[in-house]
Amino acid sequence: MRIFEESSLDAMIAEAKRWRMELDATLRSESAVIRGLWSRDRLLELRDHVFRFRQANGLSGNMAYNEGTPDHVKIVDKPLGSNRPTRFVLSQFFPWNTQAHADIPAISQGLMRFRNLASGFAPDTGMRAGCEYVSWPSVIQYRRGGDFLAAHRDQYAFQCILILSQMGEDFTEGGNYYLSATGHHFEEPNLRFGDVLLLKSDLVHGVHPIDPHLTDDGAMGGRWMMFCPLAKRSEVLRAA
Repeated sequence: MRIFEESSLDAMIAEAKRWRMELDATLRSESAVIRGLWSRDRLLELRDHVFRFRQANGLSGNMAYNEGTPDHVKIVDKPLGSNRPTRFVLSQFFPWNTQAHADIPAISQGLMRFRNLASGFAPDTGMRAGCEYVSWPSVIQYRRGGDFLAAHRDQYAFQCILILSQMGEDFTEGGNYYLSATGHHFEEPNLRFGDVLLLKSDLVHGVHPIDPHLTDDGAMGGRWMMFCPLAKRSEVLRAA
């Protein structure tokens, strides 16, 4: 894991060409972390807001995605033997909705812009109406009691993940790993609250079960992260 200490996302975006070259070279053989972009208090408030939103609105079932889909929270639970087994709580906040959500729009739009520019896309790819692509902030809580994500590859130029928890404080076992030609790499102990973790799309990665020896108590403990999926509108959005 290569760590970059940075304090300004805007400055990084202004030097997107240099960062693209830097990340292309780094991510061929390892992951990278951008550290120091946001204050701990600001990100704690974001996480608290997501948890309060869940408490106020409850859990939904699966919904078809279209430009009328409300912001919602659901449990994703795919058993072993299915395509990409997984279990976690997923909170989704869509760009066509107008409800205020703390710092989620500002922080997620910064992540999207950096992802786009460093990937060679237009800065607002996935962020404007009528664009071929659509992107939205998604916050995941891997609850204590064994929530996990099976090893997989993503479809993006690179994955950009904001870490919203701290191993040793929010959970004690499990977390992020990736697989490469040199074997299994367990990275969670090296990650800090507020890190932005970057992975190449062809890097197989996943999340080992979080505190599987415990029982989920419905509280805020566990592993938290935010990312912004990027997909073609024609492939994910359905008619209302």
